[in-house]
Amino acid sequence: MKQRILKIIYKMLWFFAKRYIKKYKPFVIWITGSVWKTSCRMIIYQILKKYLKISSDDLLSMSSNKFLLNIYTSPKNFNWEYGLSLSILGIENYSPSIFWLLKNLFLAFKIAFFWKKKYDVIILEYWIDHPWEMDFLLNIVKPHIGIITSVDKVHSQYFSNFDELLNEKAKLALYTKEVVFLNYDNHFVKKIYPLVRVDKFLFRTSDHKIKDDLQPDIWFVDYKVGKDDEFYIYSEADIYLKSQKFHIKTNLIGKENMGYIGVGLAILQIVAKRFDLSCNLWENLKLYFELLPGRFSIFEWINDSIIIDSSYNAAPESMRKILETSYNLKNKLFSDRKLILVLWDMRELWTFSEQKHRELAGLVFNIADEVFLVGENMKKFLIDELEKIWFDMSKVKWFNNSIELGKFLKNKLNNTKEKYLIVFKGSQNTIFLEEAIKQILKNKEETSKLPRQTERWIKKKAKSLL
Repeated sequence: MKQRILKIIYKMLWFFAKRYIKKYKPFVIWITGSVWKTSCRMIIYQILKKYLKISSDDLLSMSSNKFLLNIYTSPKNFNWEYGLSLSILGIENYSPSIFWLLKNLFLAFKIAFFWKKKYDVIILEYWIDHPWEMDFLLNIVKPHIGIITSVDKVHSQYFSNFDELLNEKAKLALYTKEVVFLNYDNHFVKKIYPLVRVDKFLFRTSDHKIKDDLQPDIWFVDYKVGKDDEFYIYSEADIYLKSQKFHIKTNLIGKENMGYIGVGLAILQIVAKRFDLSCNLWENLKLYFELLPGRFSIFEWINDSIIIDSSYNAAPESMRKILETSYNLKNKLFSDRKLILVLWDMRELWTFSEQKHRELAGLVFNIADEVFLVGENMKKFLIDELEKIWFDMSKVKWFNNSIELGKFLKNKLNNTKEKYLIVFKGSQNTIFLEEAIKQILKNKEETSKLPRQTERWIKKKAKSLL
């Protein structure tokens, strides 16, 4: 009975969201993929918010805080089918209870029929895990700009094969109204590219040389990382948007972020032209972004040790990229520190789970000084594979939960003069690696910068970690 009521409420939310789109006709940017969706969304959002200013002479002037356009994206990770409606309607709180849904159903009705227009541009982000799910979502809204970041073998349970998953995500590109951005470094590009009938851009998220018939429209070269008083840790590169060149310095670490900054700068110019605004970008840009919790946040610990928190979630590609980026950071900036990898299971891989956890072993073997693991898949598959390739197993420890892990790390760091670079990466739900990080933070007030610190999550974690 409860499920039937929930289904009716969700359908009504979808109706109100579709009604809102039809009534106000906002400019819609929609991102899908398997990894980096949220990072891409927030990069685009912050670039648009920063640079679309009211100054007619110089849109980059920081003296005016009045925006020409009202740009919106949900501050929450509402990247699932019901979250689409919540994001469109600008409802930012969610609880899976009938009381909450009924309360917000009435709010959704008022927003869809009686409220004034809330925004001119909205940036949406959604993943797909069922066949025909994209068709349903596209029935609510078709984007003006569609972006596919990178497709991995996560969220594949209900698809018969990986190609079926690719085809479902590709529908976003095929039904986008004006401009499509496709990740040049993902193998699905050659399949999708010729089918897209609107303007399209290929963007790169790596700087590896590839010989291919297709040539990227957005790419970067000379990627470097460094330290200074302005950013503490920064990255920089030259980004090319076809004939345009920008030198970017930013607090975001990771080559893939340079690709998404390039996409953000391209979309900035598209939106400015669409709304008849001027947009004169400088060649040298310093971009400071507000980081979302658990996406390569950097914290300090005693003895000059560094914590890298990428604990929000994990998929095979993002796991590999985070570990490679951390190792590069160690070699370039922290060569005096040992690298500790703290890893938990990658979830929602289903039939690919064993394969993808075992594939981590070679990378771990090459970069890690010590390995601390939580989760049954790490225990069953990664540890077994590390033994097979003759990794020093005295450097590997497995823990029952994140609380136990945090206590061990705190004791270890308190009783050594050794310097470490400690990297946390894993999927969410039931383990919650951020609870281990919480125990070893140098500044306890930084707890708010960790993932899942709302009252609802804290209550849920209290039950899970008992």
